[in-house]
Amino acid sequence: MFHLAKVFGHTIIITIIRPVRKLSFIFFDKCTPILLKLCNRCVILGGNIQRKLEEKKIMWPRWIRALATLWVAWDSKQRKTLDWFWVLVVLLLGPLMLPLYLTVRPLTKGEKRTGGFIWNLFISLENFATWVVGLAGAAVFVENITTPHDPNLPEVRRAEIKAGSLAGVFIFIFLVGLEKIGFEYFRQQIEKNLTSS
Repeated sequence: MFHLAKVFGHTIIITIIRPVRKLSFIFFDKCTPILLKLCNRCVILGGNIQRKLEEKKIMWPRWIRALATLWVAWDSKQRKTLDWFWVLVVLLLGPLMLPLYLTVRPLTKGEKRTGGFIWNLFISLENFATWVVGLAGAAVFVENITTPHDPNLPEVRRAEIKAGSLAGVFIFIFLVGLEKIGFEYFRQQIEKNLTSS
C-alpha cells in the first residue's frame, strides 16, 4: 500500500506540478521545490499512518473507505468539477479526512458559512462523530440481533438480547436526537453572536 501511495504521489508531482512549473511565473519557480517536498512528505506520512494502522489492525474497512471516497467524488462533482485532490486524500488517508473536506469544500448556490475555519471544522467534526457513533450503534444492533441464532444460548438469554437491543436502539435514537437539538441550539447562539459582532 505504501509503495502504491508513493508511486501515485510521484505521478501526481510529475504530471501536475512539473508541467505547471514549466509554464509558470517566478512565483511557481520558487514554490515548486517546496510543493514537491510537501507532497513527498504527505505521501510518506500517509504510508506511515497506513502501516501503523495495519500493524494494530485498526484500519477502516475497505467498503467504508470506498463509500467515503465515492461520496467525496460525487459531492465535489455536484459542487463544481471533480476535485481529485480530496478524492485521493480520502482514499489514501481514510474517512477521518471527511470533516476537513466538509470544512473547505466549495459552497453551492444558497449555501452560507458563518465563522472561521476552526468553527466550521468543529461543526463538521460533530456531524462526523454523530455518523460514526450511529454506524457503530447499528453494527452492535445487527450483531446482537444475529447472535440469538446461536444454538448454544438458552432461549431466555436470546429473548433478553433481542429485547435489550431493541430498547437500546430507542434509547440511542432519543439520546442522539437530544444531542443534535442541543448542538443546533448552541450553534445558532454562537453564529448569531458571530454575525452580530
